[in-house]
Amino acid sequence: MKNLNLLLASLLLLSAPSYALKSDSTKEIVIRADANTANLDNNTTTFSGNVVVTQGSIKMTANKLVGIRHKAGEEEMIATGNPATFYQMMDDGKPVEARANTIRYLKKTNQIILSKNATLSQLDSNYTAEKITYNITSRQIEGKKGDQQTRTVFLPAQIEQKNKSNSSDKTAQ
Repeated sequence: MKNLNLLLASLLLLSAPSYALKSDSTKEIVIRADANTANLDNNTTTFSGNVVVTQGSIKMTANKLVGIRHKAGEEEMIATGNPATFYQMMDDGKPVEARANTIRYLKKTNQIILSKNATLSQLDSNYTAEKITYNITSRQIEGKKGDQQTRTVFLPAQIEQKNKSNSSDKTAQ
């Protein structure tokens, strides 16, 4: 049982990004699902049916969640749904939301990969593509088109507020 708890804890988003709500990483991880199985020989844990994962402000929903610890020590989580969703509050008070048929988290590279009908949103601004790769550490987003072009929508009020903030930062220097 101790190994199972360690496996579960290590497979989840324990290392919160620096811009995300800092207190999230100190909160307990709660996983609710209709069923779960663990295979300790191949280091996988599978949760299925109405999966809800919470840790502080983080909330992830999926039809199925698979956590894998590879032999090289690399860890990943794969959430699937129609869509699977991810929500987290940032330190600046702005929520980030992601939706895709598949959400894959790679702990080693600190990346979230959204595939099939992928959308990454903050307030009214959003980024849509067939595949979105988001590097949490560098805060870089890359979108790849599938059958359709990528689509980015910015909320003008956010752009205007950011420009004012940048101007006041430059005058204060």
